[in-house]
Amino acid sequence: MTKDHEKQQLAKLDADSEPPSFIPSEPPHLSQLAPSAPPDYLFEAVLPRVCCITLNETDKMRLLGVPPILVVPIRNAITSSWGQIQAEQTYFGAHEFKLLGTPWRGQGSESVLARTLIVSVLRAMAVNGWNMIQAADVSKKEHGKDALFFETIDPSLGVVMPDEVDMFAISFNSSDKLRIIGNVPASVITAVKQAIHAQWPNG
Repeated sequence: MTKDHEKQQLAKLDADSEPPSFIPSEPPHLSQLAPSAPPDYLFEAVLPRVCCITLNETDKMRLLGVPPILVVPIRNAITSSWGQIQAEQTYFGAHEFKLLGTPWRGQGSESVLARTLIVSVLRAMAVNGWNMIQAADVSKKEHGKDALFFETIDPSLGVVMPDEVDMFAISFNSSDKLRIIGNVPASVITAVKQAIHAQWPNG
């Protein structure tokens, strides 16, 4: 075999072993790269899980983050337990009630009515699915009052019926008085008396 023939054979082998030319595929369309639509639940209206009611100055109550649907039940709770509301307005995003009189500085009979008012508002919140979880003075101002924080009740626990919500208040007055405020059964008063006799040295 001549050298020229060998060169021809080698050239033929090299040609047969060359990889096929690379033809790039067409790039994907932009619509194929776009993310899928977000799930529907992201657009569903979700009620706030926590809200707050503050007691301000001597005669104001403000609703912060309270669903608007609860304004009417709270208004009814105020008028049925305390009385007239002087005015209502939006105060920096909060619904504000200005009450007639000075419930947060009440003395004598007004102090009892003021506590009855608080119980009535707490009951209205509970009936509508909100439980109070904390009371705290977050303003740290002179004559500051506690803010009441509420959390929605777990729906799996079922609907709360009005006759299932029993509330009353206990207040400490002067230097030696304890008052039970609200419609309470005689058994509650008896239990309080027994606790006093058992725990207070003077009976």
